[in-house]
Amino acid sequence: MTRQRIIAQCLLNSGMVESGRIEDADAAVLRHFEMEFPEGDFAAWNQDVSNGMAEIIIKKVGCATTIDVRQLIEDFVG
Repeated sequence: MTRQRIIAQCLLNSGMVESGRIEDADAAVLRHFEMEFPEGDFAAWNQDVSNGMAEIIIKKVGCATTIDVRQLIEDFVG
């Protein structure tokens, strides 16, 4: 699962994407990345993460009522 999709799934689980569509959540992650990291390379950042790690992140973060997308993007870099 890609980093973008993990964050998107967390946004959906938290109810932060009104449409409930994964495509809209993916687009929201891309918009956040472009706004917060204008010099960043989204394609290079958006690497695959193992399914096991993805499940752990989604389980821990995806149940929050609000999600700090910028922080999650930074967490994947570090």
